[in-house]
Order: sequence, then structure tokens, then C-alpha cells
Amino acid sequence: MLIYLRLVTMEILLLLSCCIGDYLLLHPIKQSQLLTAATDSLTHGIVGAFSWAIICDVKFTRQTVLECFLCGLLAMSVDIDHFLSAKSFHLKDALSLPRRPPFHATTVIILVDLVLITLSFILDQKFLLGAYLFTTAWFSHHVRDGHRRGLWFYPFGDTSPIPQYYYLFIIFIFPLITRFIYLKFYKPYITDRVIELDAMMV
Repeated sequence: MLIYLRLVTMEILLLLSCCIGDYLLLHPIKQSQLLTAATDSLTHGIVGAFSWAIICDVKFTRQTVLECFLCGLLAMSVDIDHFLSAKSFHLKDALSLPRRPPFHATTVIILVDLVLITLSFILDQKFLLGAYLFTTAWFSHHVRDGHRRGLWFYPFGDTSPIPQYYYLFIIFIFPLITRFIYLKFYKPYITDRVIELDAMMV
């Protein structure tokens, strides 16, 4: 019962984070590019962190808190490509690009996931955890941006901007679906692997 209460609380906080962040973008406290960009970036981070909290069964152990923090940082890291593409550390240059920078292509998520999943089979299952974290962080960022600009599937083109209710629904449902897959397939496999390794060491 407690786990469901925490889950509902996290989902509410997740949607509130989106709504408050979007409101502050449209109605900034102060007309400042820096403040607007910082607010948007922080919202991406909070959404990513809450999304991962839902996925990892909302158990606040030291490891899961660190994973939530990492997911938040990954969600914020997408916007680094603005500065890389502008070849400048000036915010004005980064926000004045003629086209969307490369990390904002949703096809990048697919390509990176394929690499991480392949590495998880060849090297270590920790790469699979990386795929879950990366997808959660970057996809939530892309969906939030997609509300304003649509999703960019390079080289095929862009979708139309995602209507607000659809965008909020995707943000709401994605961590729940990922949570089911994560707890159903990834967690049991890792637990079995730890038991096997412990048995080998005895």
C-alpha cells in the first residue's frame, strides 16, 4: 500500500514539475535569458529525477538517490549541444542557432541505446542500466521540448508540436511503462547474476 502511495505522489510531483516549469517559461519572474534558460534546464533535471524515482520502485536507498540525481543531470546535459554547435560559451549565441543542435534529434536516443544494449551483452549488464537511465533522461527532455517544437527524427524530419495534454500524458505514462519493464526483466536478472557470482565465490 505504501509503495502505491509513494508512486502516486511521485507522479503528481512529476506532472506539477512540468506544469510549473512550463508556466515559468511563459510567465518568467524576470525578463532574463539566463533565468529562463536556467529554469527550463532545472525543470528538465527535476522531471528526469522524478521519472527515475518512479522507475526504480521509489525506494530511496543511497544507490537509487544517486541514480535519480544522475538521471536529472543527464536530462539537463542535452542542452550542452547548444553551446557545442554555437562554438561559444555565450548564452545569446547558444540560443540563436539557425537549426536544432544534434543532441535534440530523438534518433540519437535510439542509436545510443543500441550501442549500450550491445555492450551489455558483450561486456557488462551495467550498460543496460545505463540504457534505462539515458533513455529516461533524454526522452523526457525531448518530449518537453516537443511540446513547443515537435520531435526531430533525423534524417526524416520533425513532427508537429505535441499538444499539452498529450505531452503530459506521455510524461506520465512513460516512466510507468519503463518501470514495468525494468522491474520485470532487469532487476530479476541482476539479482540472479549476483546470486550466481556469490555461489561461485563460496
